[in-house]
Amino acid sequence: MDAISQRIVGGRFRTTCWQAVRSAGDPSGPEQGQALENLLVQYLPALKEFLVARFKFEGDSADDLLQTFILEKIIRKSLIAQAKRERGKFRTFLLNAICNFAISEIRRTDAQKRIPEKMLVSLDHETNGRAIDVVDAETAVEFDLAFTRQVLSEAIVRMRQHCEKIKRPEIWEVFDVRILKPAMHGDEPLPYEQLVERFGFRSPDHASNILISGKRMFTRILKSVVGQYSLTSHEIDEELCYLKALLEKV
Repeated sequence: MDAISQRIVGGRFRTTCWQAVRSAGDPSGPEQGQALENLLVQYLPALKEFLVARFKFEGDSADDLLQTFILEKIIRKSLIAQAKRERGKFRTFLLNAICNFAISEIRRTDAQKRIPEKMLVSLDHETNGRAIDVVDAETAVEFDLAFTRQVLSEAIVRMRQHCEKIKRPEIWEVFDVRILKPAMHGDEPLPYEQLVERFGFRSPDHASNILISGKRMFTRILKSVVGQYSLTSHEIDEELCYLKALLEKV
């Protein structure tokens, strides 16, 4: 089982929905192993980023804790089987579980000073073998931001790869210099006149139309990435609205 945890830490996205959660949590199911690996690959990068930011883990400590969490809680104690759709988002369930586990491990190694005091007061990290809710609003937003960065990064990678595949590199380049670099690095958007000169567009209007195509492409790809974590189109739209509102607060 250690091999599973080794492979999925730091992995990439694969398709997920609540049916996949049920498959991953069913020890009698013939596809549980693959379903569990696919499920965790989607969330572990954001969980690792959260652990480093929230609990100040250094070096390989976050990876070590995640591997122990997978082995002890997810595999041996069948944690995923406790996740229920009616209780809320699966990532919130995972966040509560990893916070409980991290607090327990840090206490065990006598490193309480790394934990916010409000998260240590009167905290029993498990009740009857089940994780309790220890996540406050601030902590949830922290993790949601890590999750959002993960989703956006995957959408960006997919868009660039798609533009290469369809042999339309100019769509990616225009989107990059007009949208991504200004948003991510604070660069000034490249003027349309310079885009005309750089790519040989017929006019600034032509360059503007290329950017519109890029925005539409990115929106479609972003929806497909978010769709990996939802089951219905309504849930996808709700998630996109939430992520947009979250980014606007940063």
